[in-house]
Amino acid sequence: MSLAVNIYYCSSCDYHQSSMSLWGGHEYVLPNGIRLPIRKVMGWCDTCKAVTYIENLSTATRISDYREAQRGLYDKSQSGMLTGIWSQSKHNASITNRNLSSMEDAIDAIEMLTTRQSPPRCLKCGCTQVHVPESSTLLHQDNDSHRTWIKHPDCSGEILWREDDGGLRIAMTIPTQSYTPEGELIARPEESDEDSFDCIKPYDDASESNIKIRELIRAAWAA
Repeated sequence: MSLAVNIYYCSSCDYHQSSMSLWGGHEYVLPNGIRLPIRKVMGWCDTCKAVTYIENLSTATRISDYREAQRGLYDKSQSGMLTGIWSQSKHNASITNRNLSSMEDAIDAIEMLTTRQSPPRCLKCGCTQVHVPESSTLLHQDNDSHRTWIKHPDCSGEILWREDDGGLRIAMTIPTQSYTPEGELIARPEESDEDSFDCIKPYDDASESNIKIRELIRAAWAA
């Protein structure tokens, strides 16, 4: 996969950083082995002194995930009823299973969030001294797509972004990091140079493994 490099910079001082530090996937791993995607929002971390991803602990986001998967399930089933071949397609059956798995992911995530004790953490260093844009601000954005709505605490400027001057793109595998339900890092790729991703394991879709784990759990319940 080839990713474009963007530059984040402050409107009032000389702060700037590359978007490369934000690349990657993040997931929670539940005690039973189920892996859930972490919903996140871009913000400012006081410890990192940088723009980074912050956990989004909103249950509304997970409800939206559930509804989206539910719509996908309904749309595909309606399409199958019209064509009469839905049940004959292994591909369509796989899509159905993925939508069902996504719905269960959303339910598991909501249950996880109801017992969550710690506030949102920075997904890079794990600290809770973080700042994110107000949700009301994000809902009323203007047409300036280069605004992040993140305030720079060091000088009260605003963090903006632009494309790299040379149009730089980097081919790489997408890395992933795993966290406990409390947002604590439990697996970090082998340490390497800041801008090198050679040692980072690629992200893999958790749907298949989640389906297998849930099948085992149901089998245990039935035993």
